[in-house]
Amino acid sequence: MHAVDADEPVHLIELDLGDEASLLDWSSVAQPNENPDSSYWQVAYDEQQVPNSPHRWCFFMHYLDIGKPIQTNLGSLTLPPVSARPAHLRFIRYEEP
Repeated sequence: MHAVDADEPVHLIELDLGDEASLLDWSSVAQPNENPDSSYWQVAYDEQQVPNSPHRWCFFMHYLDIGKPIQTNLGSLTLPPVSARPAHLRFIRYEEP
């Protein structure tokens, strides 16, 4: 998980999905909050495959609570600590939605 320089809080998250890459429903990737209406939850944005890595994907999420997991149709994902963006993700550019 990597902080992004933007006008609002946003992070770039990379996942290694292994053989389950084709099973992930990107519309299910969200971080629930106290609001029972899921339309207010933060969701994956601009998901894309990492070049030359068929099982690795990355996406952006806004206003993350880094102490809470992300939910997906494949299960819950605990967020790792924030770290510097690795060289293989330097080309990924954030564009405001």
